Order: sequence, then C-alpha cells, then structure tokens
Amino acid sequence: MQIAEKLLFILNTPGLAVAEEGAFATAVELYAQHGLDLADCFAAAPVQQCGSHLASYDRGLDLGPDP
Repeated sequence: MQIAEKLLFILNTPGLAVAEEGAFATAVELYAQHGLDLADCFAAAPVQQCGSHLASYDRGLDLGPDP
C-alpha cells in the first residue's frame, strides 16, 4: 500500500521524533497487512503490542490472542 510506505518513510525521517514510535509502526503494519481503517489500526496497535485483546464489534479488529 502506498500510504503505508509513505507513513513508514516519514517515521524513518532523520531528526523526526514521534511519540509512541513503536505503536505507530505497528499501526502502519496492521494497516498494510489487514486493510483496516488506519484509525482502527492506531487503536489496536498498543493493545497488540502488549499481547492483550481488543474488544470490538468490528470483526476486522480481531487481532489479539484468543481470550
């Protein structure tokens, strides 16, 4: 996906500080891999990073381990 590539390019810009850089990168990866809404990926990324499960009515967000 072009958007994911461009976001990762921005993330890797020298001198640019990004808060929660790991979660940002995870969100972009989720977006590229699953084709979910980018906003949903930003919500799911920190949850996935800590190995937890995100409760949602959106079946596409079923990205964590089974409860």
